Amino acid sequence: MRLHRRRIECFILALAMVLMGMVSVKSTVLAATEEPTVSVIEDGAIASLNAGTPLAFSLSILEEGELPVEGAVEIVLPKEETGLEGLGIDWDKKCLTKEKGSINVRAEASTDSAVVGKLFEGGAADILEKGEKWTKIVSGSVEGFISNDLLVYGKEAEELAKEKGTYVATVNENSIRVRSEAGGDGKILGLVGKGEKLEAVSSEQVNGYVPVKFGDKEGYISEEYVSIEFELGVAKTLKEVQAEENAKKAAAAKEKAKKEGKTVNAAVSASADDVTLLAALLMCEAGNQSYECKLGVASVVMNRVRSGRYPNDVYSVIYQAGQFPPASVTGKVGAYLASGYINSGCMQAAQEAISGISNVGSAIGFAHAGSRDGIVIGPIVFF
Repeated sequence: MRLHRRRIECFILALAMVLMGMVSVKSTVLAATEEPTVSVIEDGAIASLNAGTPLAFSLSILEEGELPVEGAVEIVLPKEETGLEGLGIDWDKKCLTKEKGSINVRAEASTDSAVVGKLFEGGAADILEKGEKWTKIVSGSVEGFISNDLLVYGKEAEELAKEKGTYVATVNENSIRVRSEAGGDGKILGLVGKGEKLEAVSSEQVNGYVPVKFGDKEGYISEEYVSIEFELGVAKTLKEVQAEENAKKAAAAKEKAKKEGKTVNAAVSASADDVTLLAALLMCEAGNQSYECKLGVASVVMNRVRSGRYPNDVYSVIYQAGQFPPASVTGKVGAYLASGYINSGCMQAAQEAISGISNVGSAIGFAHAGSRDGIVIGPIVFF
């Protein structure tokens, strides 16, 4: 049956809007003397819509039974949005911060509330509840409130994510080669193991290889052995922030120690209480001596922890019977701990020694200088 052109256009527009609520129209000009007919191209139109695939309608110049010809108006219903480059991020439920440095995550929706974490520039959070002035979020292991003024949402958040996010390639097998070129003939730059993460230059593969950053070089790793994910920064608790800062300081101290010719050992797992306890011992044994003397005494304690000949933790080494009288005999160490007065030099020396730095090599004892051979620092010989 032939219909008037305007009636046909209205019919198709109404049908498309009912099915999807919106349409995108791509048109060509029909000959003025030709009357179009309506033809549904796809079978199972409703099933197609439910599956999220395009549904095409055309106004074609057809007699019944003819195949479609050029010169048609095609209405294509859009596919469901899948988010940033098909990653399925729902930007109605996520927000980012564009502020430089970091912003505070608070326990309650108030600037007077306690800070429970930090979200750094470009970091993302899931929206739990958005109010007029504050948004309740969860990000990493942090849950709390951030002022709306510090966040971006929706399309703005999506655009910022493209700038701030990174692709990460996680290795899923052991001893995988990183090559200089995208192919099996490329020079081997090194090996990576299962669980290691490398920053991918992009999510695109080159001849079946993923381009990644490997040290200060760009390398390639077979896509067969990695999984690619898009990652955004997340919030960190104050404890996590402090731990990272301490790790950076320790790394800087180790680098400095190497340049000064000091021994750099593996760090020993220790609590804040261990650091304070070791610092209290230093107050007793070398509190009025140079920093190098303090570090020497602390190094002896940590060398014992590592040696296997002594207890393997800071507390047990310090309180071992007959070894450090200020701890096991006179009680001076306990007195310093109780008073809370421990100078910054002793604290720093304790932290450095625990991080692995030793200025007395592998020495496990010390005495008055001149009493025996060894490394002499001020009035103390270390052996």
